[in-house]
Amino acid sequence: ATTAPCSTAWTGSRKLERGELRSYGGNFTAYEEAVSAEREVAEKNVRHAEAELKREKREMQQARERAERRSGNAARNIKNAGLPKILAGARQRKAQESAGKAGNTHADRVGEARAKLDEAGRAVRDDTRLVLDPPGTEVPAGRTLFDARKLRLRGLFAGEGADLSVRGPERIALTGPNGAGKSTLLRIITGQLAPEEGEVRRADGRVAYLSQRLDLLDPALSVAENLAAFAETMPEADRMNLLARFLFRGQGAHLR
Repeated sequence: ATTAPCSTAWTGSRKLERGELRSYGGNFTAYEEAVSAEREVAEKNVRHAEAELKREKREMQQARERAERRSGNAARNIKNAGLPKILAGARQRKAQESAGKAGNTHADRVGEARAKLDEAGRAVRDDTRLVLDPPGTEVPAGRTLFDARKLRLRGLFAGEGADLSVRGPERIALTGPNGAGKSTLLRIITGQLAPEEGEVRRADGRVAYLSQRLDLLDPALSVAENLAAFAETMPEADRMNLLARFLFRGQGAHLR
């Protein structure tokens, strides 16, 4: 592989990595083999750096324990020696300073090992990992987003019906067996379904729903075309970068 310095973003099928635009010779198979070899080396370096950091931490802990034992022994020896307070204090301070220097040395080595691990981790290619960076919540704490009482629909939510309140930036896990009504309840929350019985109040604002089914997508369109249909105002380069985060890169985003 060859590298060329680059200060601008590249929106092609490959991602700009650490300020360098990487170019590979040969066909696609050769490219995949080169990328795989690079990944193996990078992951090996990460494992080595992890082991080195673990070793440095262990040695620092052992050195700290030895220093504590020496300090305790020195204090007892000074006390038993019957030295004047001034001389005894000077010896104790010297022992503490020596222990402090040794501790700083080990702390520096741990810091260096941690920096090497961070560097090795950055070198690991993320081509096979989903990259998600959702925006932070803008929902104020305590604000009621959804409030429902005695919901009923299609024979679900037995008894007096389902009650549910969602307030603030909460995260709620909705669990239950198949057919219990989880998806139905979510669609009621988002307004896609209306309950047969019960009262529902929703706060103003946009609600996003990620369906577990693909019924929102047109199977005759490619991934890129489906995204464009839902994000018409988003620039094409931004759409392609977004798809790349989900591993749809290059021609893979245009397959049907």
